[in-house]
Amino acid sequence: MEPGHDHAGASDARLTELLRGATARAYPALRELRARHRESVLAYARLCAAGESTARQLAAHAFTVAAREAARGTGPVVPWRHRLLLLTARLAGEWATGERSAGLDPGLLLVQRMAGPGGPVPPLLGAFRSLPPRTRGLLWYAVVEREDDETTATLLGVSAQEVAHGRDAALTGAGPGLPGRPPRRLRRPELPGVPTAHRGGRTAPLAPPQPRSGHPPGGVRALRDGLRGTVEPA
Repeated sequence: MEPGHDHAGASDARLTELLRGATARAYPALRELRARHRESVLAYARLCAAGESTARQLAAHAFTVAAREAARGTGPVVPWRHRLLLLTARLAGEWATGERSAGLDPGLLLVQRMAGPGGPVPPLLGAFRSLPPRTRGLLWYAVVEREDDETTATLLGVSAQEVAHGRDAALTGAGPGLPGRPPRRLRRPELPGVPTAHRGGRTAPLAPPQPRSGHPPGGVRALRDGLRGTVEPA
């Protein structure tokens, strides 16, 4: 893919490779990654922040850190959006201990202070990271965020058919390592995976999922809820 060419069809992994190259290639790749993931990251940041300005700064900082890590060859590559959410939460935790704390949501500050140094730790993150990269990507995009098969395929660099066939295998393989939480009425903000204490009451009911697999709705729902725990402290 040469500088100036359209990156819309490239996978996130390919765009990450371009970030490690010359600026002429890295900048268009980063621009494409921002276009793909900025809406979700900004929605998350808004729930961590007390105002729009802080939310935009937080989201922008998350992209900057992710790009720097990718350029150095550190940090997980897939799924990129999940990584950006983790970075947003981490940066918000760092801001909570300094001068920028005034711009954060009061509920987030309370959670950070109760958790102590380092902030709250997502309990299922280790189990999620232990899964193969493609499985993580399929679970995050196709199951948690319910992206369509074409979008998921582009992000992961596979075909839509592979997404359709791989979803069942991913659900089956992830079940033992990522158990769902006890059944309850699920609630979510604009983006899944933000602790209730962070939301400031800005929640909306989660519509019952319409699974595109042979798995029972309750099982898919439980796994989806469990996966949210990879960006959510207990």
